Amino acid sequence: MICTSRIRPDGLQTSFPPYGALALIQSLVKAGYQVTSLFDIYAFRPPYSEIEATFQRERPDVVGISGVVSTSYKFIKRLIATLHEILPQTPVIVGGNVAANSEILLRIAKADYCVIGEGEETIIELVNYLRQKGGRSQPDDYNVLRRILGIAFLDDNNVAAFSGYRPDISADRLYDPAVDILERDSDINRYIIDPWYYVGFAYDRRTFEPHRKGKKLATLVSTKGCVAKCTFCHRWDIGIRFVPVDLVIERIKMLQESYNVGFISFSDENFGSNRKWVDELLKKITPLDVLWRVGGVRCRTVTLDMLKRMREAGCVNVQYGMESGSQRMLDVMEKNTKVQHNLDAAKWTSEAGMYTSYAMVLGMPGECPETVAETIQFLKEVTEFLPEPPYGRVSINRLEALPGTPVYEYGKVLGLIGRTPQEEEEYLLHISDTSGGDAGKQLNFTDFPDFIVQSWKRLMWIEVMHNWYKKNPDKELPLLTTVWKNLLSLFVPNYTRHMKRMPKKDSSKGRDLIDTFVDKDFNTRRDEIEETLIGLRYHTSLCFTRHFVVLEGIIKDFFSKDIPKRWWLEKMLEILVYYVKGPKKERFSDYRSMRGLMKEIKPEPLTESERNLIPLQLGR
Repeated sequence: MICTSRIRPDGLQTSFPPYGALALIQSLVKAGYQVTSLFDIYAFRPPYSEIEATFQRERPDVVGISGVVSTSYKFIKRLIATLHEILPQTPVIVGGNVAANSEILLRIAKADYCVIGEGEETIIELVNYLRQKGGRSQPDDYNVLRRILGIAFLDDNNVAAFSGYRPDISADRLYDPAVDILERDSDINRYIIDPWYYVGFAYDRRTFEPHRKGKKLATLVSTKGCVAKCTFCHRWDIGIRFVPVDLVIERIKMLQESYNVGFISFSDENFGSNRKWVDELLKKITPLDVLWRVGGVRCRTVTLDMLKRMREAGCVNVQYGMESGSQRMLDVMEKNTKVQHNLDAAKWTSEAGMYTSYAMVLGMPGECPETVAETIQFLKEVTEFLPEPPYGRVSINRLEALPGTPVYEYGKVLGLIGRTPQEEEEYLLHISDTSGGDAGKQLNFTDFPDFIVQSWKRLMWIEVMHNWYKKNPDKELPLLTTVWKNLLSLFVPNYTRHMKRMPKKDSSKGRDLIDTFVDKDFNTRRDEIEETLIGLRYHTSLCFTRHFVVLEGIIKDFFSKDIPKRWWLEKMLEILVYYVKGPKKERFSDYRSMRGLMKEIKPEPLTESERNLIPLQLGR
């Protein structure tokens, strides 16, 4: 049985199919194995008692757990313990990005094996081995295990071992939708959905053409990997592979015919970096008359001509990984791009008639008020020409250090993350079941108190909104109206929920639908209550200071149910020391790539296990 993991808080689900789990099932079936089912725990989120009952009933010989991100660790650890209790002879294999912490999964969580990277071929060799070995009580043949590329395990000396990376599979085997498996074992309606999941479609008039009424949206991926190596991003891939265009077109046609799909979300990380491939796709997707969006494009990849041709071929929405408006921060991230590329991409996308939003990563090592001010200025420039207040276009998330990245290793150097498996596990448990916007979960890599760093996010929104209203004075709500709406949201039952459902008066380009979708697109939120709160915080007739924003954040965090009071007291003491003594001595001031820095300062491994798993720590 192959199962997905429960990640993120309830309500923050995704339309992205479990491609990794689907690929393993297809590979196993092709090799002649019976896969009981895809147990799509992430999609269904059943009570834990139901999860236990399912494994008791099915009693699989082998269980594979797909952990797409390290924030799934807490759930996976609990699931492994349950499986060992109720199915003591059943080996448990863990794959996905969570396996960057293989030693913790093997030594503490008690997984039997970890699969590193693409598992389509590795899983066959590993299951062949397990069939010969028998149950978990039988001893391992470590000589055989060392010859199975792409796995980590504890050897006969209880030392973590890694057999080495397996060569990448061919591009034509990537991301098969496998809708038959989703139909049989999951709920296809979680993955073939209404297009309004992505607010960008509501901004394009073509969405409302009569022949598109009732059409559904499906998610496809046409590339794998990236041409860049951002220092906060973990991946198992080297470089980038492109699914053949004819195969992409074939998959779209199948979805059109079988599921009435008229909208496509390409959830690529690096769409468009091969111009010849893009030109072929645009030529062949145009006759299909689908509207589509792209979830990941590099800013330096696009040109105005390319974006215009994309729109003519049906593209509605392009998302970029801009990350920052400060060149110093982009260099630390190793984005291999310039602020000007970000500015050009934002303005050209608008000029081409397509929707985009702006995703920022806040709190990289070296982040300071000056770099924040540079990002604020950048956001002002790319939002002041928008037709609506930009609150819903800006997504600002604190940096979350994930295993397998230079930032995570730098956290160890600073002592923010412990060096032993037990200490590292404390951090993994701390960040489990979180999303990028959760306060109190991220590490602070800057020289400033956590409350100050938290205030930067609020300050960015306030400054950017204030600038937009300054440029569009006719759209600004009067101060008394702003106060009144806030009072209603506080004291009138269900007012906030009602306002989130209310359409905008301006119904051009489908604007009447935009505000009905909250917390969907890149963690942005656009609803009238939140906008009036912004207006109250920084109304053009008022001038609150940065210190007020910090104070507001302290009060908000104090009353948050999700933040322990001990954490709050520690951060309160931290900010008191800051106001007395000033910022810490700079720990990171040369603003170069984190990867280059870590090559110089990375400490020697403490154990043989740590030495063996260095390739996992570095990522690819």
